[in-house]
This record gives sequence, C-alpha cells and structure tokens, in this order.
Amino acid sequence: MDENAPALILEPYLFLGPVEAASPGAVLMNGITHVLTIGGTRPPRDPDDLNHVVYRRIPLANRPTSIVNESSLADEFIDSARASNGKILVHCRAGMSRSPSIVAAYLMKRYNMSLKQALGMCIRARPRVNPNPVLLELLKEMEMSLRGVCSLDVVALPAKRGERLALFGIPAA
Repeated sequence: MDENAPALILEPYLFLGPVEAASPGAVLMNGITHVLTIGGTRPPRDPDDLNHVVYRRIPLANRPTSIVNESSLADEFIDSARASNGKILVHCRAGMSRSPSIVAAYLMKRYNMSLKQALGMCIRARPRVNPNPVLLELLKEMEMSLRGVCSLDVVALPAKRGERLALFGIPAA
C-alpha cells in the first residue's frame, strides 16, 4: 500500500490522504474532481492539467478549541462533490490527524456512524490515521451531542500501529 496515495474511505467518492495524495498524477489517476485541504498545506498542482478540479481550503489548527464550524464547511463541500457525482480527496499535510478528523465527523453526521465506526473506516483504509488527543476529544464531544453516548473510551489512540488496529478490530497485515 502506497502511504502517499489517496485512500478510498467510502465507495465511490470519498478519499483521504496526505498532501502528496493531491499531486496532479494522483488526482488524475483516481478521477478526483474536488480537493479539500484541511490546514495550511496547499497541494502541488498544475493548472493546465487540473483545471476541472475544484479546490477548497479550510484552516484548522492542530490543537483547535472546536471543529464544529470547520466540519460544517467541509460537509457542504463534500456533499457538493457527491451531488455532482464527483470524487473528493480530503487531505492535510500528513493525512494522520486533521483530515481524518474531518472525515470522521462527516461520517458521524451524514451516515449516523459512531465515532469508533467512522475512525475505524479511516484507519482500515489508511492505517497511519491517528488524530491527536485534542481532536479526538472534540470528536468524542461531537459524538455525545449527536448520539448521546461515546463509543471510544480512550484519551488518545495507541501510537503503535498494531495496537491501534486492534482497538478497532482490524487485523494487522
């Protein structure tokens, strides 16, 4: 598995990855029509090759106090890609914390998933996913407001990949 390639989270339209996943070659190869950058790292792009791609950037600090506004803006952009039968890549610099947190929030809100289910989908497709403790806590708060319960009783996800995979019931490859 190429750690820098876009990882398909939800067939056929929702991808997750690091900034390298937004390279012109990766975007073209995967038929991506929308690129959502979370944070400040802008993807490399060649306007001549990618003039059909719609780009949006949503600033999000690594240690925010809330993700409600940012995730709502992301939801709208992801929904617009889906409504146009497009494919969207959601990325941040490393594709480990900020962008997976936004994708997990989207899955919780739009597909009524628990946080454990939503993060599990992200981790299954991209095992490096590991939201920082601040973002994880904000996702837990969001789940409490959406579902009235919290499906993850941890302060932080395990740093070791095997332990993280086991927490979500994903067999180690």
